[in-house]
Amino acid sequence: MRTRTHVVSIQIVVPEGATVKELDEICWREWERFPDAFWQTCARDTDAEAERQSGYQLRKKGLEKRQLWTKCGRVEFKRQRYYYADGREPGTFMVFDSRIDLKRHQRFTSGAREVYANIASLAPSYKCASRIAELLMGASPSDWSIWKSAQIEGKRLREQDRADRRSVFQDGELLGADGPTKEFVGVEADATKIHAWRSKGENHDMFMGIVYDGKERVGKKRNRLTNKVAICGVYKPKEFGEDLFVTAQKYHNVVEAEALLFSSDGDNVLQNLRLNHFPQAAHQLDWWHVVDRVREAYTWQNTADAKRINHLIFSNDRDGFLAQLRIDRRRLRYRRSKLNELEDYVIQRWDMLFASQALAKLNPHVELPPRLRGSGAQERNIGTVVGHRMKWRGMGWTRQGAANIMRVRLRTLGLQN
Repeated sequence: MRTRTHVVSIQIVVPEGATVKELDEICWREWERFPDAFWQTCARDTDAEAERQSGYQLRKKGLEKRQLWTKCGRVEFKRQRYYYADGREPGTFMVFDSRIDLKRHQRFTSGAREVYANIASLAPSYKCASRIAELLMGASPSDWSIWKSAQIEGKRLREQDRADRRSVFQDGELLGADGPTKEFVGVEADATKIHAWRSKGENHDMFMGIVYDGKERVGKKRNRLTNKVAICGVYKPKEFGEDLFVTAQKYHNVVEAEALLFSSDGDNVLQNLRLNHFPQAAHQLDWWHVVDRVREAYTWQNTADAKRINHLIFSNDRDGFLAQLRIDRRRLRYRRSKLNELEDYVIQRWDMLFASQALAKLNPHVELPPRLRGSGAQERNIGTVVGHRMKWRGMGWTRQGAANIMRVRLRTLGLQN
C-alpha cells in the first residue's frame, strides 16, 4: 500500500516569561489553525502531484475556496480548478475533490455527522448541542444541521438493525450463535410514555429492554450489571420484541443460555412479548410494582393494612392474602374497587412473583446473581436513557425522530455498537 507524507508546518511564537494562562491561550489558538493548515497542505500537495503526473499539461483556471465540517470542526481551504484538455464546457474539474471523493454539495464528512449526532443525543436539545460543539471546536453548524446529522446517523443505525432483524426472522440466520454459552442471561423490559410532537395524536409508548449476563459488586452494598446492552423502540410491540431478541442473541447468545430470566411489571403486552420471543425464559414479576399497587389500593391512610398484605404476598401465602382481602373489602368499602383490581393483578401473576426462586431450583449448578426479584436496573435505565433526553417539559417527538435520536444515544452511551 502506497502512503504519502504531508508536512504541515505552523510557526508558534511564545513570548518570554509567558504564564500558564497565556500558554493555554496560545496552544488553543494554534490548535484552531491546524485543521485548516492540514487540509490546505493536502490539497496543495495533491494538485502538485497531479500536475507532475500529467507532465505539467493541466490548464489551471484558478483557486476556489471550500468550507467543510469535519471531526475537528469547520475547515477552510483552497484547491485548484482545472480546464479539461479538450476545452469543452463547462469543462472544469478539481483534482483534489475527485481523489478524496468529496462531493460537490457535501458540507459534512461522515465522521463529522457522527460526532454532531453523538453530541445531539447527549445534550438536552439541538440548540444546546450546537453550543457545546462551539465550545469544544470554536465553531459549530446550525441547530438544523445538527438535527439533520442526528436523523441521518440514526436512520443509518436503524437500517443496520433492520438488516439484522431480516437475517434472523426472514433468512433464518442466528446471530451470535458462535459466541460462548453463558450460564445466566437476564432480560428486562418496560415501557414509558413520551409526548407527541405538538400534541398531534396520542402520546407514544417508548419500549425499552436491557440484557445482561450477571452482576458484580461495586462498593459495599451496590451491584452493577455486567455486559449490559439495551434497545429502545417507539413502534409496534412486535417490532420491539424482535429487536430485543436480536440484541439479546447477538451479544449474549441467549438461545443457548442455561438459565434465562425475563423481568417486567407483568403488563399483558410484555407477557406476550416474552411468550413469543423468550419462551424458554422464566418470567419474574417486579416486586416494586406489586408494592406500588398495594400502596395505591390502600392509600397512605392504611399503611398498616398495606404492610400486612405485602407480608402475605411475599411470604407466598396465597390463601392468607385472599382471606385478608375479603376482610379489608368489608371494612374499607370506599376502597373496594381498588382492592378488587389489586386482587386481579396479583392472583393472575402469582407464579411470576417467585420465578427467580423456581429458576434457581431448576438450575442448582448455576450461580445466579443476587436480588433478581426487582427490575430497578430497568427503571433506572429508562430514567437515564429515555427520561433525560425525551421527557423534559415542553418536549414533543415524532415517532421517527424519537427512534433516530434514541438509537444514536444508545451507541453514544456504550449500550450498543
